[in-house]
Amino acid sequence: MPEFVADAILKVDEFSLTSRGHLAGRPDQVLVCRDASAVAWWAGPMARYLLHREAQALRHCCGLPGIPELVLEEPARLVRTWIEGRPMQVARPADAGFYRDASRLLRSLRRCGLTHNDLAKPQNWIVTPDGKAALIDLQLARRHRRRGWRLRVMAYEDLRHLMKHKRLFAPELVGARGRRLANQRSLTGRIWRAPGK
Repeated sequence: MPEFVADAILKVDEFSLTSRGHLAGRPDQVLVCRDASAVAWWAGPMARYLLHREAQALRHCCGLPGIPELVLEEPARLVRTWIEGRPMQVARPADAGFYRDASRLLRSLRRCGLTHNDLAKPQNWIVTPDGKAALIDLQLARRHRRRGWRLRVMAYEDLRHLMKHKRLFAPELVGARGRRLANQRSLTGRIWRAPGK
């Protein structure tokens, strides 16, 4: 596989090291590499599973605007395209257009049979230079083969987290329906939180 040349480390956790850079001989294309080859032995199986899940999600929604594209996948390494922009907690978007685009993006994911499942973290939302919404870090994304209750519940939770961020960064844009949505966890979410997760 091509060598990845890292320019900056973006994130380090128990399951991977995420860095920005490019493939050897291709400095013109900015990419992101998630590398799980050096994790502790006890984290290895979970790290590879999360890489596989993210690769599967990226393959399934390939070409969807606002979602990175998968460039290459190995058992312990994943390389995807870079999305220019700032994380939501830095950009603090207050423009109604951003939230309309974010809602559109979630609807597009749902039509593809995908849910993100990690949108409580504002850093997984990116505000692009033109004010559009993008999503990163699809390690916990789930592909739903059937459009049943599980897809509906998880898509509801994705949207609810978006409304919570909207309430925080642009409270004047949140109507009564948005406030209800932000406050009302799904039954599954309430059961999940009842014993302290």
